[in-house]
Amino acid sequence: MRQIEQLLGVTSKTAAATGSTSTTSSAGQVVFSVPGTLGMQSNAAPLVTFANAVTPSGLVALLKVAAIGAAVSAQLMVAGVSYATLTIPAGQTQVSIPGAGAIAANALVTLNLISVGTTFPGSGLSVILQGVS
Repeated sequence: MRQIEQLLGVTSKTAAATGSTSTTSSAGQVVFSVPGTLGMQSNAAPLVTFANAVTPSGLVALLKVAAIGAAVSAQLMVAGVSYATLTIPAGQTQVSIPGAGAIAANALVTLNLISVGTTFPGSGLSVILQGVS
């Protein structure tokens, strides 16, 4: 698990120092990264908590290579409860949705992959929490 002590002013150097694939930036974003070919799984990205409560303004999901045959769905969980589900339709590489409310301080944030493409599952997923200041 990784504690993010400051949301603003923290750069990707934090992730490089810890070896994590979740990062923050001075723009107020947290990125959950799932490299490689996708498969359905729980806790697909490193676990994250926030030192202070945050309210993301939006969420974006991006794929390096689009899924074929079915959509890719990623579920962001906060303290074991579904916070938001992002579904990227087959053949597409991104989707955006508005934020789904506040995330409490010290709540465990996880990412689950709940569906992937059937002919090709897709690869290189990034889920971005935007505006977490």
